[in-house]
Amino acid sequence: MTTEASTITISCLCETAHQTLPSPTDLSDVTCCGCASCRHLSGQLWTTYTPLASPPSLANLTSYSPSPSTTTYFCSTCGCHLFRRHSDTHEPRWEVTTGTIISSPPIPLPEALTITTTTTHDKPTPTATNEPLSTSLYRLFTPLLSPALSPAPLPPLLHASCHCTRITFTITPPSASSFLPSSPFADLLLPYCRHPPNVTSNPSSLKWWLRDPYLAGTCACRSCRLASGFEAQAWAFVPRFNIHFGPTADPLVTFPRPLLQSYASSPAAGAVREFCPTCGATVFWHDAHRPDLIDVSVGLLCASSDCEGSSPVAAAYPYLYWWTERTSFAEESAAGQSFNAP
Repeated sequence: MTTEASTITISCLCETAHQTLPSPTDLSDVTCCGCASCRHLSGQLWTTYTPLASPPSLANLTSYSPSPSTTTYFCSTCGCHLFRRHSDTHEPRWEVTTGTIISSPPIPLPEALTITTTTTHDKPTPTATNEPLSTSLYRLFTPLLSPALSPAPLPPLLHASCHCTRITFTITPPSASSFLPSSPFADLLLPYCRHPPNVTSNPSSLKWWLRDPYLAGTCACRSCRLASGFEAQAWAFVPRFNIHFGPTADPLVTFPRPLLQSYASSPAAGAVREFCPTCGATVFWHDAHRPDLIDVSVGLLCASSDCEGSSPVAAAYPYLYWWTERTSFAEESAAGQSFNAP
């Protein structure tokens, strides 16, 4: 438990929403949700919120109401989700996304997370102590990323959309063009901190993203955490030539403006993040080093045109091959965070 004098500091990636707030009464009170609405609203497989003790500043934020009694707020510049307001009670209830907390009293990781998978609450799931929340979540959900599902034929299209449907596109099965991109290995496969550049650069030009059919995994880097607002970003690696805006449209050549809003998260590396300017869903990540291989935010995906009631993993099955041996940049899972004595 924390004291009344305790505070937390939160920030988005661009720091526009940087502010200090009274600390929640219990920082271990974390709700994790993987319902279809939260997935398409955020682009994530699971969202994580903790209650706020008082209303925050909403300056420079965009609001969006996914339901009559709920409003979410995200940074208008970088797309980071920060707050959620519930008005279904006499006094509005406020929550903050856990990935935005960069300074706080010591966080006693929850002995149990309240996890909402679709529309029902599962039994609380035990977590370990003394580890970043993103690490706990990855460890908890890794078994879910490898479901014992019966083999299924590959649908002709994998549908994708944000919550407001401003952004809708499809992904097609691999084709000859899917072998055209050239890319260094992802940190998901070869940790950059443990392998030299002459290895991670993929000198043999192996097509590592083609894995029955597309490789997918999670990332816990500071940039993903503060750009999304959540603990672990799930990406699928898809060639540009297999992404289509509209069922009969040509493959993605340029990112459609003004449908998408972009933010240069690492200008020196040419890294750009794309999000929906209406509902704030994370959509794409791409950079100058592999312009023809796009990171697609997995929470937007659905094997059918209707995702309601589907689980986070089944929604995109069987298009994704989940890499569960590691989360990208796991070493950064608490980077940029400090935990001060209350």
